[in-house]
Amino acid sequence: MLNPVRLIGAMCVAEVLGMLGFSTFPALLPRLMSEWNLSNTDAGWINAIFFAGYLTAVILLVSLTDRVDPRRIYLLCMAFSGLASLGFSLLAQGFWTALLLRTLAGIGLAGTYMPGLKALTDHIEGAAQSRAVSFYTASFGVGTSLSFYLSGKIAAWQGWRMAFGIAALGPPLAIGLAWLVLPAQQLVTASSARVLWRDFYKVFRNRWAMGYTLAYACHNFELFGFRSWIVAFLTFSLQFQAGDAPPLSPPTLAAIVMLLSLPSSVIGNEMAVRFGRRRVVVIVMLTSALLAGTL
Repeated sequence: MLNPVRLIGAMCVAEVLGMLGFSTFPALLPRLMSEWNLSNTDAGWINAIFFAGYLTAVILLVSLTDRVDPRRIYLLCMAFSGLASLGFSLLAQGFWTALLLRTLAGIGLAGTYMPGLKALTDHIEGAAQSRAVSFYTASFGVGTSLSFYLSGKIAAWQGWRMAFGIAALGPPLAIGLAWLVLPAQQLVTASSARVLWRDFYKVFRNRWAMGYTLAYACHNFELFGFRSWIVAFLTFSLQFQAGDAPPLSPPTLAAIVMLLSLPSSVIGNEMAVRFGRRRVVVIVMLTSALLAGTL
């Protein structure tokens, strides 16, 4: 019998380690834009291609977890993540190489985030399973924050290539942890796990499901745009600040902001339970839009 505490803890640590390269490019965006003479459009494409790689691959990879051991998908794609960061450290020379390597990084995340959760929850039952989901998803914010922080510190110390190189060490450690704590599962035959495409049609016809899906898409449009440009925005804002430089660098400030998402998620869930999910979602999203408009 697997120890759920040990399993949850190990997989959360593995997720954080595997995400060390998640925010490295956004954290170093001002430096790379200057060094490579990137336009705002170029930088936007490199940021966007990461999520395009994720979106393209996640549909296939998450679906495969119903018929292929998610542990195998997780380990393979975690290796992709490590290779993407290592490749960026050694090979990135400008727009096109960055575009290719960030695509690979997005595919790596697609095969580790949700497949990792599936691999975790397949071995946990009862109340511990919901707790596993909450801790694992919360670890995404920790990984994002740590990636911003370490990338900024290491780049200031040894340059941006070293920052990507250090980030490449996280995925091998994550692979080792997952290999130790996740047992292999019996493969499910394709015939017993075939995709029923008409079930997707039922989802598209469900107004409530599609409403929340589209709302979540809008939220992600805002969220990932924010994460992609926050360091560049803070760096730009510093030009208008009189006096001494602030004690915290833009990547460190970004890391702190990302950590604030952890209690916010918990508070938002509790508010939804108390006041109703639809009401809270509408109020929060409208408030967020108004605040974004003031910037």
